[in-house]
Parts: sequence; C-alpha cells; structure tokens
Amino acid sequence: MATTLFRETRARAFEQVLGAAPEAVERAVIQRELVGEPSLEAVLANLAALLDVGKLEALRILGVSRSRKSRNPKMDVELLDRAYAALNLYARVASILGTEQAPPWFKTPKRALAGARPIDLLETRVGLAKLAGMVTALEDGAYL
Repeated sequence: MATTLFRETRARAFEQVLGAAPEAVERAVIQRELVGEPSLEAVLANLAALLDVGKLEALRILGVSRSRKSRNPKMDVELLDRAYAALNLYARVASILGTEQAPPWFKTPKRALAGARPIDLLETRVGLAKLAGMVTALEDGAYL
C-alpha cells in the first residue's frame, strides 16, 4: 500500500482538506492535539470539494450535526481523527482508480455493501472497517 503514488495522493488530499501533512495529522491525533487551526467550515468545504459532495454530506462523514456546527464551529481531535480515517481511505482508492474516479466510486451503490454507497460507511468505525476490507480487495485486483 505504501507506493509512491499512494503517498503522493495521500499528501495532496491531506494538504487540500486539512492544510497539513498526513504524518502531522497522525501525530496530532495520537497526542490529542490539533494541527494548525483549521476551521470546521474550511475542512467541510475542502472535504466536500475533494469527494465532490455537498457540505451536508461532508458533515455526515465527519459525524457533525448542523446544530453542533452552529454552536461550535471549530475542529476538535475527534473530528480530526474522523477526517484522517476518511482521507486515508480516499487516498487508497484514488491511488488505484485515479483522483477523477475516486469520488464516483464512493458515491455509487455497491453490491458488496448490500446496495449501500461507500461514502455512507465513512460515518462509523464499523463502516470504515468494512470499507478498509473492500479497498484491500481492490488493491489485490478485485473489481468492486
């Protein structure tokens, strides 16, 4: 998985959405700190642009309610952790299918997911684990 293409795709995605390198984000999450001062609004807009979805979909991916966004418009470590997981999966898919084909892949229902869209599974840890398995199968050459 640690190919040059994956590393480059991952670095670009993290920089685009969070304004930081993946390693810095990982370190920050482990140390329960924020990296830089990204605003929730900026992260949502950047994540929505990367995945070609609306801001409401980006809110769901990060597990943020609209009321929470209004009350506390700042990033926290939990949101950074969720963004980290989603961006890692995105980078894995994009390094296989390309950055143009990754967003449609996430938005298209899959038989292997009982008709669910991969993007809908980004909301939970169970869904993330299921997607990680699917992406591993893609990396191994499966057509999903």
